[in-house]
Amino acid sequence: MTQTDQNGLRRFAELVSAYGARPEAWPRAERGWARSFMHASPEARSLLAGATEVDFWLDSLIVPKASAELEARVLASSPVLAQIPRRPRPAFGLENILAWVRRRAVAQPLLPLAARPVYAVAAAAVAGLLLGWGGVFSQPPAGEEEEIVAMAFVGGGLERYDLGEWQ
Repeated sequence: MTQTDQNGLRRFAELVSAYGARPEAWPRAERGWARSFMHASPEARSLLAGATEVDFWLDSLIVPKASAELEARVLASSPVLAQIPRRPRPAFGLENILAWVRRRAVAQPLLPLAARPVYAVAAAAVAGLLLGWGGVFSQPPAGEEEEIVAMAFVGGGLERYDLGEWQ
């Protein structure tokens, strides 16, 4: 292995140890070089395989949330952080729900971007059907069904009502 290859492998190892095995996490300016070096060097591919396994284990760890007492002690131990006013966070509140929705929407959108107009038209159609059919489910006052049918289809019965200027 030449000195240039050793320097490249050293730099590649620094890159992988600092940013992990995922190329999208590497600095944009070094991605092209790192990818070409990885394809050209079996040692770099071996190093990347080991880093991939480490990344897998780190990603699978569940880090417990620090207790409020520990958080307060850490903040109190720092003179700079102790000056920042802290408001209590509710365990289950609207703020936490909205934060979860924001994180979820960024990580995995609910609807694919291209299908959103189709879903909007479908939702409008369903809403129109539900609103239009709402009259079918409303019940007329007891005993007036025949009179309503006669007024609608036969035309009789309107003379009983005071229509004012509409006559």
